[in-house]
Amino acid sequence: MNLRAITCFVLLAFVTLPAPAQRRPDPAPEKPSKEALDAFVKEIKAATKADPADLRDLLERALWMDDPAVARSIARFLEHTDAVVQGNAIRALRYQQNEKALDVLIWAMKRKSIIKDDDANIAIILGVGQHGKKKGIAALTEGIARMRNKKILDARTTALAHIRRPEAIGAAIRMIRMAGRRGGRKGGGDRNRDRREPRGIYLTLFLLTGERLGSDPVAWKKWWDENRRGFEVSESPLGLTERQDRKWKRTWAPPVPPGAENRKDDAPRRPRPGGDG
Repeated sequence: MNLRAITCFVLLAFVTLPAPAQRRPDPAPEKPSKEALDAFVKEIKAATKADPADLRDLLERALWMDDPAVARSIARFLEHTDAVVQGNAIRALRYQQNEKALDVLIWAMKRKSIIKDDDANIAIILGVGQHGKKKGIAALTEGIARMRNKKILDARTTALAHIRRPEAIGAAIRMIRMAGRRGGRKGGGDRNRDRREPRGIYLTLFLLTGERLGSDPVAWKKWWDENRRGFEVSESPLGLTERQDRKWKRTWAPPVPPGAENRKDDAPRRPRPGGDG
């Protein structure tokens, strides 16, 4: 696959996958006190049977209450029948930075009652990728070779590209190898590639490495064998055009409180994801 085809995939992935909601909830203090967090958890627990409109507002506030106990208390709303309530719960877990929030999202990826809706499934998948942690790699790649839902495949491979770690590259290479063993390449040609391996996996490799090797699995395997030792993944993808870079930031930029919107860069600064050793 040439560079023009890769560029098309980059643009397609950014256009078709849902971006974070543009409306920003009212911010809580940057570092809520323990008393405020405890009170908020009690408020959530007491709101199980609350009106959906009240729950929507409550879960918007939860985004700014970054705490494991809050994340744990949000989990029940991932199965709520109101799509906005469910979406606000997913969004809060996506942008909280504690590990419990990631654990809840990974748990949700395995709950058929939650992921039966494609929009909720995609939002959860992108939430896992948002955290950028190594433990998200296994969740994003589990069973991916057997999937046929293109939207879910695109979401998973896109989310994998946001885990800026060498282990994510290794996982993508393993997916190619497994697909090759299962489908074989002899006599198959490009016509059978879609059923053997997710097309988006080559885009993921490009975004993680900055290498332009197209969709040649042999070239990628050879490159990784030669470069895996000591390879460091850049904080952001390399080799993107200005427009592509803006689209990447639009997909992954977390919401910011009012007052931080005067920054000139497209995305607010946060600690680099993946700092979990």
